[in-house]
Amino acid sequence: MQTKNITTVTVLFSVIALTFGSHSLAADVLVGTNVPAARQTPLDQIDHSVWDGLLKKYVDDKGMVKYKAWKTNTGDTQALDQYLAQLSHSNGKGTKEQQLAFWINAYNAVTVKGILQE
Repeated sequence: MQTKNITTVTVLFSVIALTFGSHSLAADVLVGTNVPAARQTPLDQIDHSVWDGLLKKYVDDKGMVKYKAWKTNTGDTQALDQYLAQLSHSNGKGTKEQQLAFWINAYNAVTVKGILQE
């Protein structure tokens, strides 16, 4: 019985993916702001010290984030917003290591921002 349910769910998701998948592949998705090329920043010029400072302030030794304290500190929520704005000005050019660090930091910062908005 459970195998039949899994097969049904798999088929259902496959149909949904085929139906809507081609539409989502063609759509442009913009995250952040549209920055002219002349104002874009190479990855090695992005200052991650603000993000590092926020993590040191709000993440304890066990990796737990003090979201409530962070959310109530307007200055630090604005600092996170400014960091995200800085990331949105990147041109994505840099070494593989810089690119990896950029995407990890961007993902984590956007995730924290989303949690703080809840």
